[in-house]
Amino acid sequence: MLPLLAAAAVLGGLIAFTATQVFDDTTSGDGSRPTSADMRARIDRVVDGLRRDPLYTDPESPPALDAAERAHLRRHLRALNVPVVIAAVPSSTDDESGGNRELLAKALHTRLRRDLLIVLADPGSGSIDLVNYGTRVDDMYLIDRPRDLSYPQSTDPPLGHRLDQLLTYVSKSPKAKAGHMPYEPPPADDPVEEKALPGLFTGDFEPGLVIGTFLAGLLFGLVAAACGIVRRITRRRRTANGAPGGARSPAPTEPSTAWLRRNARQELDALTAALEPVAALPEDSQRRAWECLDAAALLIDGDSDGRIDADATPAALACAIVLARAGRTAIGEPDAARFVCHRNPLHGVAHKRVQVPPEGGGRARTRARSLPVCEACRLTLGPVLRLRPSGSARRGAHAPYATLPGPLAALGDGTEIDQLTRDVREYFGVH
Repeated sequence: MLPLLAAAAVLGGLIAFTATQVFDDTTSGDGSRPTSADMRARIDRVVDGLRRDPLYTDPESPPALDAAERAHLRRHLRALNVPVVIAAVPSSTDDESGGNRELLAKALHTRLRRDLLIVLADPGSGSIDLVNYGTRVDDMYLIDRPRDLSYPQSTDPPLGHRLDQLLTYVSKSPKAKAGHMPYEPPPADDPVEEKALPGLFTGDFEPGLVIGTFLAGLLFGLVAAACGIVRRITRRRRTANGAPGGARSPAPTEPSTAWLRRNARQELDALTAALEPVAALPEDSQRRAWECLDAAALLIDGDSDGRIDADATPAALACAIVLARAGRTAIGEPDAARFVCHRNPLHGVAHKRVQVPPEGGGRARTRARSLPVCEACRLTLGPVLRLRPSGSARRGAHAPYATLPGPLAALGDGTEIDQLTRDVREYFGVH
């Protein structure tokens, strides 16, 4: 588990580092940032023009006023008894005021530093805005001006004529007792901040990391619990039913010592668990199951400490597995035969017998023997179980189990399980 966690941590760090190198943009767009001079350029140009002339037209926009209209408007502006300036400039969300005409008027008034009525005309849309900075003109009168003096209709006259009408309307305004300043407009969004991208590991990253870690742990726990439940159910089924009578139990032909030790421990644990709720079993089945457990323990747990002896031989381990499986068969199938397959006792219970000729050719007076086999070996004889002799460290040194010392060899002659348990007790001097 710890190596997996360490590997996951290293992988996560590598992914995070790679992400910071690949996604290293700090701004959107082409990365250019407007300077303060860029932001002031248009305002400076308009203010300089209005200081020289009360009518300013944007030289970078298509001309909305011809020369005659401009001359007429200048004469009209000078004839007014109210200081009025006209700035015919376009407005968009990309300019320094963010498309806010009131913010543009405020910037112009701040630079011009005098009370005046600022008229902003958009050459593109034809809209007209009025912002009164301290002149003695009735604000409500300006607000109630005709709609066509603010927003053009398709049939309205050109911008120059409408501006002339507006100046005429202003000239008729009742005087206010005192000039008023307009409400302060909100500042425009900083274009640098607008284009700035949040950090890769900011915003929703931390909450997502916490929630993701929690959900990953929850998912891991659910999967682990499900696997544990499946293993427990499988183990209980094996405990209750044992191996099917006609099928071979897990049984390699030349099992390794590690396989034998692992399966011996599992089979003994399964038999021990199966013996707990067997009060309703026939007395003969209970006796056989307990005798199988006792004999298996004598073979591989001589110290009675609940652990397999370090010096347990492969033959003893295999015999313990056979006895444990036979004990579970006695519990799950009380009427099952009391023999195991003589070809490979790890195959489990034998329900049939076959005639086996004697080894070495067989003389006329030597008769074939009837030996028990499992259902699979009855159809096709399987290979004989071969085990590593005790003390043999040479790889591949396996011998037929019936040639090895110990009680297991008796199964090669078709000995029944009850006799095997007695042989084990006699082998260890237990009566």
